Amino acid sequence: MIVMQTGSSEMYLDCQYSTLWWCDGRYRGTRHKKLIHQSLTYSFITALHVVNHWILLATNLNSKTLYLYDPVGNEEHYRSRLERNWKGFWKYHTNSSATGWEIVSRTHSQQNDSYNCGVLLLKFAEHFLNGDEEFDFSASTECCRQYRQAFGNMLLDFTEKDVLQRRRFG
Repeated sequence: MIVMQTGSSEMYLDCQYSTLWWCDGRYRGTRHKKLIHQSLTYSFITALHVVNHWILLATNLNSKTLYLYDPVGNEEHYRSRLERNWKGFWKYHTNSSATGWEIVSRTHSQQNDSYNCGVLLLKFAEHFLNGDEEFDFSASTECCRQYRQAFGNMLLDFTEKDVLQRRRFG
């Protein structure tokens, strides 16, 4: 799910489409075209699913910057594919050149297991959206367990109580 926010307006786009254009270069789908055109006036952030692994991509349209975060630290592995597919995506949806864009990754602690990439992706997103310059959180398995609990509690706090009642008691 992509979440773009500016002032009080929010827009959403599923990560399936963003994964398709990013991984496979398939960005000509018409299903999301209207939403894409609207969204390209805002910066956005998305989770990308790449062969049983999650990475984070964010944009800043004003500075022409793509931010790429891989919990295991392999950002360089994805850089050329992202650059190639972003240029095609941008040209297709805006009819303008994607020259001048920069791909940036910040130093971060790295995932040390095979199953916490999703939790770490959420931590990257949290720090990115808060405007933090440093991603100085631990990626240990124990810390990821605590992050998972905190994110779960946050979801419960923001879920309407009547929705929970209906799901629990049917």
